[in-house]
Amino acid sequence: MRILIAVLFSIIVGFYSDGAVAKSDPSERVLETNEVLEIVNNTIAIIDSEYLFEDKASDITDVLRTSLKSGDFDRAYTFGRLRQQLEVALYRASGDSNFELRQRAGFGSGLSAWSEDSGGVIESGMLEDKVGYIALDGDVNYTSAQADLHRAVQALANAQAIIIDLQRVGLGSLTLTQQLLSYFLPPGTPLADIHFAKGKTQHLLGEVSPDMFRFSSETPVFVVNSAFVTGPWELFGYTLKHYGRAAVVGDKTMGVAVMTALAPVSDNVRLRFSHAYLAHPLSQDNWQDWGVEPDYETGATQDSFTTALTLAQQSLSKSK
Repeated sequence: MRILIAVLFSIIVGFYSDGAVAKSDPSERVLETNEVLEIVNNTIAIIDSEYLFEDKASDITDVLRTSLKSGDFDRAYTFGRLRQQLEVALYRASGDSNFELRQRAGFGSGLSAWSEDSGGVIESGMLEDKVGYIALDGDVNYTSAQADLHRAVQALANAQAIIIDLQRVGLGSLTLTQQLLSYFLPPGTPLADIHFAKGKTQHLLGEVSPDMFRFSSETPVFVVNSAFVTGPWELFGYTLKHYGRAAVVGDKTMGVAVMTALAPVSDNVRLRFSHAYLAHPLSQDNWQDWGVEPDYETGATQDSFTTALTLAQQSLSKSK
């Protein structure tokens, strides 16, 4: 199996000047020395126990322990300055750009929530010739996403062909991807193996509920991808394609099979890091670095959704 490397997965590294910063800027709240040391020590503990790339873990922890002994973190930091210093150190030691330090939403303002409004939307509808579509737009990792997806699918119970439009999808979750895959595959179908540090593996299976609605195995399915589709949504198209259950239309996807996790390193700060990677349960291969290849690649002048609709209508006319 190929050697995996961590890649950019919506990481934003902050760079700050040495000049004064307005106190109203929430990213510049001051972390006292004891919290700074807590953050660094907990980061070391997480790297030792949970970081995916074990061959790089010792290099990272050696750098951080050396910095601790040198007294580099024996002072108060603004969040932005600590974020810059720690993320740069982590990247230089590992070459992994997935590391990111995040502060609690409202940190310093009396608020305690971590969550953010994603603004994602799941919609469905029926087109010509009983071709149904489901479109996911924006970050669909919000609380009621599973219920919304269930309603969207049930509205297409009489569809003769299905288009899943992922062109504008943002963040998601393995849980939602597992649910969406389960509408098209037999109960208990192996969907992916999730590999963690220390040789741990979790098997992701299709849902087995006998009451769950499933489309007929004869229903043509077309997945519309773009170059911005990433992570769990790449798993969706990749899995259906490799089980011969769907054709993929559009562009090659981003190529991110490495999953990140968020872990608390203090009451106010969390660390994002490479936590696991996804692999096909049979081949142990995945789409890391080169993306999910489309069966029907669309050019700059072609509309991918229109192409998928044409293909769906053609498949239905052949079956008559």
